[in-house]
Amino acid sequence: MEVQYQREASHNYLVVRIETDREGYEARMAEENRIRGLLPLAIKERNGKAVFFYDITSRQPLARMAETRKIREDELRHLLLGLAAVLAELKKYLLSETHLLLKPDLVYLDPGDYTIFLCFVPGYEGDFWSELSGLMEYLLGAMSHDDRQGVVLAYELFQAVKQDNCSMENLLQILFRGEGKCYREQECGEETEPVRKLKMDSVEENKQLPGKKSLFSRLGIRRDSRQQVWSMEFPEEWGKEENHLQQEEKEQRTDTVMLRRTEKPVRKLVSITGDREEIILEYFPFLLGKQEGLVDYVLKKDTISRLHARIDQTEQGYTVTDLNSTNGVRVGKQILQANETVELKMGDELYLADAGFLFL
Repeated sequence: MEVQYQREASHNYLVVRIETDREGYEARMAEENRIRGLLPLAIKERNGKAVFFYDITSRQPLARMAETRKIREDELRHLLLGLAAVLAELKKYLLSETHLLLKPDLVYLDPGDYTIFLCFVPGYEGDFWSELSGLMEYLLGAMSHDDRQGVVLAYELFQAVKQDNCSMENLLQILFRGEGKCYREQECGEETEPVRKLKMDSVEENKQLPGKKSLFSRLGIRRDSRQQVWSMEFPEEWGKEENHLQQEEKEQRTDTVMLRRTEKPVRKLVSITGDREEIILEYFPFLLGKQEGLVDYVLKKDTISRLHARIDQTEQGYTVTDLNSTNGVRVGKQILQANETVELKMGDELYLADAGFLFL
């Protein structure tokens, strides 16, 4: 299976090439029906072979969202509910979950409310529960450090999905344990509270604790490399552990070294389209878009996508990446494809849709 990205007009597509029958039942059902929770699919023929085009416009991969900030409990619940809804929809159309792609960089989300969108690839035969186990392990590592309840929930879900007899019903029971509410709408005969929670009211801003330890070390999660078994212990107080880490670092110092502080060069984007906007790039990666809480600088223009572009610093210099923007990114005369990364040089003209800047 080959995966690429392509821009056509104001739409971005995830393009999948795989040997399969275009006229098969599952291919026709996936293309001709708008199935809730699946990325819209169009099948085209290239060189006598079927090529699948998935519309990912304005959506972001889970892996990228987790890079922006860590996941919290309400978002984890929203993801699992969305996945359960997708499986229920597949059953209605007699489609198999083995054709779903569950890798973090191929699971797409709405940046505003974490609604999930999956790739259904006819002809792809995966092990759904094995891939879901890998996804849950990824989510466990992507949880916010200070959301203790969320981490415990992610850990319980990860342990459950590893069991041979695990089902989606088991995961939903864990998801709503102790709430005293029915989670299956068909059993209640009416819309339940968990179903109403599918749309979140707000997305909290991530808070991170200082320190150099990894998430698993910080939470006391240990994995035996031979038995592949997880265990979890929470320290009684977060602050004590941080102070202990700082004390250990002090004790390891044998010499006192006087360091001279040097100022890092400050990069900026200066508007060249009349609005006199100046953006100071104080750190990297630096995200640009119009979704407050997800980007480092908010551009309040209708033509700008919620997550539009990312500027990175490399050993060679700087780069800019198009983040599936609707109206595109241009460096000089070069128009970027969806997810494409190109070099950004000093003095280059950078256009985010119709907003032009000089990179200095």
